[in-house]
Amino acid sequence: MNDLGWTTTKAQLYTVPPYAVACLWSILVAYLSDRTRLRGAYLILGCVLCILGYSILITAPPSSIAYLAVFFGAIGAFPGGPGFLSWGLNNAAGASVRAVSSAYIVSVGTAGAIVATWTYLPEDGPHYRKGHSINLGAQVGVGVVAAFGVLYVKWENQIRERGGRDGRVQGKTEEVVGDLGYRHPSFRYTP
Repeated sequence: MNDLGWTTTKAQLYTVPPYAVACLWSILVAYLSDRTRLRGAYLILGCVLCILGYSILITAPPSSIAYLAVFFGAIGAFPGGPGFLSWGLNNAAGASVRAVSSAYIVSVGTAGAIVATWTYLPEDGPHYRKGHSINLGAQVGVGVVAAFGVLYVKWENQIRERGGRDGRVQGKTEEVVGDLGYRHPSFRYTP
C-alpha cells in the first residue's frame, strides 16, 4: 500500500476491503468445496488468482491496478490454509493419522509466515519485487503440489475401484482390517 503513495493511516484503511472480500470469498470457497466434495480444484483456482495478483504487482507501476492485484492475491491465498487442512484431514483415516496430519499441515503452513517476514524488507520498498517474486514462485509450487495431489488421488481411487488394493484385507483378522484406516481398500480419497 505504501508504494501507492498513501499515508500510513490511508494505507491501513485501504487494507480493509481486500481482507473483507477475501474473508467472504473464503467462506464461499469452503461452502462450495464441502458441497462438491472437491478440495484440490479450489486450491488450484486460488493459486491461479494469487499468481495473477503477484504477476500484476511485480510488473505494474503503483496504481489502482496494483491495488486490484492485492484483491487477487488475498482472495487466492486466504482459502489455501483451511483448504489444505481440510483436504489433508479428509484423506487421513484413523485418529492418530488424522492428529499427526493436522499438526504437520499446520506446521508447514505456518512456515510461510516466517518466510514472509524475511522477504519483504524495507530496503526493497516501495515495490517489493523480491517479496512478490518469492510469493509468486511459492504459489506456482503450491499449484503444482495441488495438481499432483488431485491426479494422485484420482489414480489411487481408480486402482481401488478395480480391486487393486483388496489384497490388504485378505487373510487378515477383523481387528487388523479395522485398523487399516486410509489403507483400507474401501476408503476413497477426496480429490
